[in-house]
Amino acid sequence: MRIGKLDRRITIERFTESVNDFGERELSWSTAFSCWAGLEIKKTGSAEKLVNGYESSVKLVEWTLRQSSDTDTMTTADRIKYDNQIFDIVAIHELGRGVDVRVICENVE
Repeated sequence: MRIGKLDRRITIERFTESVNDFGERELSWSTAFSCWAGLEIKKTGSAEKLVNGYESSVKLVEWTLRQSSDTDTMTTADRIKYDNQIFDIVAIHELGRGVDVRVICENVE
């Protein structure tokens, strides 16, 4: 992908678990890294998902990132944050010979 198409700054967040001063587990999302990415919307509002007993529309998107040592650590347990929206990672695919990474995500609204 041409570098000029990577025009959105995204944050990859990782679920972490820590222990507070009282010995209790604290679960939270923390920033793993930030990078530039390209966005392509695949489906919007055509699928529905049951979330907390309610039907919600699902937006399916593809993010394209340059491959790096940071992107090599990404898993489907991570998530992407962009413009106050959260995208759950569904799949990660390598494009070409280690040049780009395609991350397929869904955003439940």
